[in-house]
Amino acid sequence: MPTYVQAAVGDVWHWCRNCPSYPMTYAQSEFHSGKERPRDGGLCDRCQRKERDNDCVFSSSALGGTGSFRT
Repeated sequence: MPTYVQAAVGDVWHWCRNCPSYPMTYAQSEFHSGKERPRDGGLCDRCQRKERDNDCVFSSSALGGTGSFRT
């Protein structure tokens, strides 16, 4: 189940850790279960494509506050 993250600048949500646009640091995060998506802001086109192509590496834990978990 994905954790959606949003960079400090911009309103696009990312959830595939292997997306080239995935932010190294983020301003906020939201945990959603199943097919639920964040209600505000846009969704990353590259993450959507990776998910559709079964090439999305999801984060497995919910995070809070500012930080980074991309390795």
